[in-house]
Amino acid sequence: MWTVPPVRAGVAAREGDAATAALPSRRSWLLPLAAGTMLVAVLGLAYGYTLGLPLFLDDLVHFRWLEGRSLLDVWRSAEIIGYYRPLTFTLWQVLRRIQGWYHPAILHAVNLLLHGANALLLMALLWRRGGEGARLVGWTAGALFLLFPFSYQAVPWVGSLSHILATSLTLGALYAALCGRRTLALVMAVLAPFAHETGVLVAPLLALWMLTAEGERPPWRAVLRDTAPYWAVAVGGLAVWLLAPKDVGETWILNLESRWQNAAYFAQGLAFPVAPLARTVMARSARLNDLQAIAVVAAPAVALWAALLWRAGRARDVALALGWYAVAIGPAWLVLGFAYVVDGPRLMYGASAGAALLWAAPLGLLAERRRARRALGAAGVVAVLAGAYVGGRFLHSRADLYRQMGHAVEGLVRAAEGVPAGGRLVVLNAPWWIAPQETAFALGHEGVTLVPPYTSTGDLLWLHTGVEREVQALIVPALRQDWRYWYTCDGVEVGPEDLAEGLRRADAVALVDYGGRDIRVQEVGARLPEAAEESGWLAEYGGVRLADVRVEGAPEGLRVELVWSCSRPPEEDLTVFLHVVDGAGVLVGQRDGYPLAGASPPRTWQPGEAWRDARYVPLETGAEPAALGVGLYRVGDGARVEGRDAQGVRLADDALVMPLPVAAAEAVE
Repeated sequence: MWTVPPVRAGVAAREGDAATAALPSRRSWLLPLAAGTMLVAVLGLAYGYTLGLPLFLDDLVHFRWLEGRSLLDVWRSAEIIGYYRPLTFTLWQVLRRIQGWYHPAILHAVNLLLHGANALLLMALLWRRGGEGARLVGWTAGALFLLFPFSYQAVPWVGSLSHILATSLTLGALYAALCGRRTLALVMAVLAPFAHETGVLVAPLLALWMLTAEGERPPWRAVLRDTAPYWAVAVGGLAVWLLAPKDVGETWILNLESRWQNAAYFAQGLAFPVAPLARTVMARSARLNDLQAIAVVAAPAVALWAALLWRAGRARDVALALGWYAVAIGPAWLVLGFAYVVDGPRLMYGASAGAALLWAAPLGLLAERRRARRALGAAGVVAVLAGAYVGGRFLHSRADLYRQMGHAVEGLVRAAEGVPAGGRLVVLNAPWWIAPQETAFALGHEGVTLVPPYTSTGDLLWLHTGVEREVQALIVPALRQDWRYWYTCDGVEVGPEDLAEGLRRADAVALVDYGGRDIRVQEVGARLPEAAEESGWLAEYGGVRLADVRVEGAPEGLRVELVWSCSRPPEEDLTVFLHVVDGAGVLVGQRDGYPLAGASPPRTWQPGEAWRDARYVPLETGAEPAALGVGLYRVGDGARVEGRDAQGVRLADDALVMPLPVAAAEAVE
């Protein structure tokens, strides 16, 4: 293969002292070690949190599809799943067999390690490329690659492993080829298309790299000759992909509107350090829509930047950066519809190496003697800092969205613990999609999806517990809360009658609470199999009896579990009050509302039913709870319902007052 002659390094080599040049210098390994360590630090700051994330989105579909399939089945067909990526699925299958189940931390660690390896490979490729300031440019491009904002979907999502793995194999194949290790390069090139369809791009990217290398430009015939095996591999990979049984779906090659929309969306990625300015342009000009605003910002910025670099002698860097981005993003731009692209920033993952190089390239001019070139190098520092700021800030803000999904999954798993295999769990207002109220870029939704519409919360719980349960997700508008993020819920919206019937059939009911800063999931009770014994009740309020009260400490205060039995459904709309007082009778906490966190009004109960009603009572700071009072009142006028104890004696203030157990009071303290 035609390669650029290696650059001789070291003072001794330049002076002709061969003996000294043969000795390894400290700098030869200290500099790569230091550069790699800094990239690892950037990786940890940007994505270290992903090790604590759950599985979500298409993970639910992928791992359902893998159940019952052998490794051979994965390679023979991609029916139902829709795309042929057997190498990615094989890796998951192997991990499943080693671990016994799908452990989120291990799966996320694979994504994280490969993302870091890709940054190191990009740095190593640019170091090998040579030229002025190659090491500074290489390290900076690696850092910008790690902080590329639109990778916020690819790295934290286990299902995006295919994009990351294909990029790893592509970069690895290029590095091996440029190092003269042709066999290894070909092996990686053969494997890449089986990780993701874009793995067939090894050949054009290698040709681009050779044509833009430092030094004498190779003749076209040499490039075609040396890359011929990789083109053959690309054709073979494409043929296998076309022949593999799968459900491809519709493509939109001839839809010119989608091509324009896709171009604008992908332009944000190429111009990411300045792309947020498009929102400012939109705010100041009512005539421009989002696509036009991006064009106004991105096209001039990239064109001016490329022209300045070209005039400063960095034409090959410009050609490599823009060519890489165009080649890597080309298939998605050409065949995918905009409705898919706008929700798929992960599509820019492999192309982001080109965007990172474009903005890092001027740093190689800092060592130039000419003032104009040094000035452009200084401008490059500003651009890199802007890109790092935009990317780092964006990734930091989206990390909290993923953490909220983690809170939701953790709470749902806890709520499901009391439901046996085959049992029924009803989840109210389970999150489906979470997004910021203000987007950073002009185009794109920028949210994260927990449960896509083509799967279910039941699949989510199966994946995290390994237990099959019947899970019904219901949307109850009356229980929705305003939150600091936009969110949509999984399931079907139900009215009071359908909700009551759904609750009646559940072994447990969980409510997703958006009232605080973070998502909380509360197990709020359920219908009991049998009504409480007639002699076992504590207080009666018309036809509703309070059969039992249990109290325990909770992180937010107290968890109080009330057991109700219904001998005669009330004709009026009644609700429950629960007050917690200290030793002086001062109110220090309360939780009023319909049973089951507001989902089960007593008027919907049927004769003979018993209900367990779990309430979480926050207490004032420093409070010393001593007793609690329970009763019912009319929703219309707030008047309390007459209450009597088991002996028929009317309760004072129509409330059953009970001292708190010592253990519960101590738990609060």
